[in-house]
Amino acid sequence: MEYEPITTMIIALKTRCHIITLIFILGLSAGCNKNETPLRLAHIGWPGYETLTLAKTKGLYNNLEVTLYRPSNTTDTMLSLQNNIVDVAAISLNSLIKFQHSIDEPLVIIAVLDISHGVDVIIANSEINSIKHLKGKRLGMEPTALGAFFVLKAIESSTEIDLNQVQLLPITIENHKNMFLSGKIDAIATYAPAASEILKKKGHVIFDSSRIPNQIVDVLITRESYASQHPDKIKKLLNGYFNAIEFTKSQPDHAIAEMAKIENIEPFQYKKSLEGIHIPDLDSNYALLDGEESKLKSTMENIKTVLEANNIINLENDTLPNINSDFLPENNKKLRP
Repeated sequence: MEYEPITTMIIALKTRCHIITLIFILGLSAGCNKNETPLRLAHIGWPGYETLTLAKTKGLYNNLEVTLYRPSNTTDTMLSLQNNIVDVAAISLNSLIKFQHSIDEPLVIIAVLDISHGVDVIIANSEINSIKHLKGKRLGMEPTALGAFFVLKAIESSTEIDLNQVQLLPITIENHKNMFLSGKIDAIATYAPAASEILKKKGHVIFDSSRIPNQIVDVLITRESYASQHPDKIKKLLNGYFNAIEFTKSQPDHAIAEMAKIENIEPFQYKKSLEGIHIPDLDSNYALLDGEESKLKSTMENIKTVLEANNIINLENDTLPNINSDFLPENNKKLRP
């Protein structure tokens, strides 16, 4: 089997055909306005996103009906938003920057969901002790801008190896565990919960996102047109989400048990994965999103520079997704239903 260079592999994603079968369970809640369409929300299984699901489980979206769709990978999440199958989606900032240039309308960031500080990892077999030992080895990675960015930063951390000395294999997240445990690859760039499942059986961590602080960020996004047409829905969604964050603070064991059940892992595994994630609360979101030159905008520009320099993206213009803090609940008042 031959392995494409990372630049060729990522660019090829633009032309790949995807067939998605989406199944929605729509039933109306008794208290909802039957004349109002639900807000359709998509996110993959990931500890930093499960507070969104917890808010629905606990009824914290109040009188907003939220229909959840859980794609198996990031590409399907982006396509579901692009094809107007969902209204709001959770996605990494890296993938969003690339995605903005494949959709014909502005996208807007409405909240920061999490910042990775160790939960994204490269797991290797026993023969590989560090990044430099990946030379000539097969490294699996998710075929997304985030996957490419993480691998790039990992390789850059060593002066004894170049990217073209690693055999890269694009593998979607649902196949990470089987590919590594079966020995078809020597290392895998992955994240929870797949990472914890892999480490229970085999391998050890040779690099994690704590070594590139504040560079892997997940955000909640929507189309600019949807935000302008349905501002009340967006506000209700975020109010429920931040109430769910407060719930996790006041009842952490209960919340962790609920979210672990959603991800089909043990509570201790879920709690362990949270150690490598920072989940910004409402005040932190204001600090990240507010202002014309916000902290998040600066982060986006830095990521864009790295992606362009390595030919992972080739943008025809400088358009970046918009950032809007106007939908956040008022941070000077206690959250309320």
